[in-house]
Amino acid sequence: MLLCGLSISNKTPDMIILDEPTNNLDLQNVEILTSSIKDYHGTLVVISHDGVFLEEIGVVKEVFLAKKTVSVIEIVFSYYSFVGL
Repeated sequence: MLLCGLSISNKTPDMIILDEPTNNLDLQNVEILTSSIKDYHGTLVVISHDGVFLEEIGVVKEVFLAKKTVSVIEIVFSYYSFVGL
């Protein structure tokens, strides 16, 4: 919940990297985290398999890493696209 504390600090970092931030969180803490991220005004790099969370925080680009290639695409999320996962 360090991110929540950063949102009320005067020394908010320019960039935050989150690796699977919703793992092991209950719904209430996911909502708190989501709210904090929505209020953050910097660069955010998120690694997550939680499609609903990614949609909620407003992810607009996705980066694919493969052997010797990097692809960046614009995305439009739909909750229904994650139902089959």
